[in-house]
Amino acid sequence: MNERRSRLADARQLAGEAHCVERNWMGACPTPQPARVFLKRLLVKSSMFVLRWRSSNLNLIDMIRRRRVIVAVISFCFASSLGGNPALGAEADSFAYDWRIMESCDTMDLFIRDQHVGVLHHTFRADSLKEHIHVQTKITVQGGAKAAGASAMDLTETYCYNLSGELLSAEQELISPAGRTLWELNSDSAGEWVLGVTTGGETKKKNVLEVKDNLRSEYRMRRGIVRRTFEKGDRLRDTVFNMMAGKHTCVVAECIATPEGKEGGRWVFISRDEMLGREERLEMDSAGRPMLQEISPLFVARRRSGSEEHRRHAAAGALSDLFVIRKGLRPKGTTVHVRLDDDIVLDDSVGLFYNATDSGYLLIRLPDSCGEGGGNSGGSAYLGATVTMQVDHPEIARLAQRLKKDMASSCDIVSHFTTYVHTAIEKRNVATFSSALETHRAGFGDCGEHAVLLGALLRAAGIPARVVLGLVYVPEKRGYLYHAWVMALTGEKWVFSDPAMGRFPVAEGLIPLLIDDTGEKAMLLGKMMGRVEIAYK
Repeated sequence: MNERRSRLADARQLAGEAHCVERNWMGACPTPQPARVFLKRLLVKSSMFVLRWRSSNLNLIDMIRRRRVIVAVISFCFASSLGGNPALGAEADSFAYDWRIMESCDTMDLFIRDQHVGVLHHTFRADSLKEHIHVQTKITVQGGAKAAGASAMDLTETYCYNLSGELLSAEQELISPAGRTLWELNSDSAGEWVLGVTTGGETKKKNVLEVKDNLRSEYRMRRGIVRRTFEKGDRLRDTVFNMMAGKHTCVVAECIATPEGKEGGRWVFISRDEMLGREERLEMDSAGRPMLQEISPLFVARRRSGSEEHRRHAAAGALSDLFVIRKGLRPKGTTVHVRLDDDIVLDDSVGLFYNATDSGYLLIRLPDSCGEGGGNSGGSAYLGATVTMQVDHPEIARLAQRLKKDMASSCDIVSHFTTYVHTAIEKRNVATFSSALETHRAGFGDCGEHAVLLGALLRAAGIPARVVLGLVYVPEKRGYLYHAWVMALTGEKWVFSDPAMGRFPVAEGLIPLLIDDTGEKAMLLGKMMGRVEIAYK
């Protein structure tokens, strides 16, 4: 354990050194620049009116990491072509690696539909003394706090590899004004992988059967770019373990254009991630420097240009408008019809709310009244603690019992708890996915924080509850925005409660797309963004 912590500490120290050197593939080296970039990471939720995802969340880094093949290309285009160094070489699969050709340090600006939202910083360092490779990505997202220029979210992601390119350990730290979440992936003395998630000061661990994650395919691609042997039509397939999702994903990248000696010519790659099912574009100039990178579903990273004044002005824009699905108010007597792109299917978790049609899914009339009695038959599976709902924590348990008092009706309990969360939690957009305990302690958050806190309190009071992600109709926006709320079992009936908006029971204006009690499935919502159509029939 001490050795693993030492490796990660070394990686953070290397990535945070006072200067970094940016080189192109020919080895040209400009004046060293300060590498003072705060770590951070972008979850789509920071830009939304009320939705807040977690790994959701659609996190930028999360998305980058899930499709590390794109990060691989970034590494390649940030890197320099240096001479061989036996200390940095390694034999694996009968292939000699000189990891120094991948060493890099660069910064790109992040945009959502031409509005600046943050900064991405990436470093790749090979440490010959400790025989380790350190790869770190940092993202800063501005806004979200009351102070002008404050960051809404910080994410640092650090991966350590041996000189054969095999993963040794990994760490992700996500920080916002509402709290801190830490993911740690390590192998124990028996060689078994363990994934730990710490949020609200509580740590949950689970075993991972296998971790398929190495740098070798990325190295071969980088070498092909450096030597100009990579050709149009060449492909790279990579398997990456994503810590936030807790599983592997496969990424395929294809070169669709090469510089070919043309002035202004660019390398162009298209990658596809099986988890998101989207294509992303990466462009580099002829020297191998990154110029543009798409990060699904809405983000674009561009090489720094333009004035700081312009970037600050853009960052202050009303980003919530970028996520609206424009649609008028549903006329009486009509039913909501949801249509998804052809390669997307509705998640099974919300199947009970829809009837499938040839062209999509017809939303069944949702329950808008409580069930009778205090029973909760069939809901025992939704009473336990999760990473985001610390039901068994003393602070949550005490608060639940204080609120419940001697109430026996499940309907009364849900109504009272919904009112408490709505009034006790300040409405503030938060870019990260805070847990119930963090939300309780911080006292603020957006719809996601409201939902996980209400869900945890209800479970602690003996009421089965689940977190729902989907769409809510907002009249002021004249359309639907991504949102999070709760479904609770009252008597024998599941009913929706919206603590962020203080509504219970509620059905009108809600379109459920996903039920996710742990945050591990929320990335599926990112897969749907920009690919959902709403009609009234």
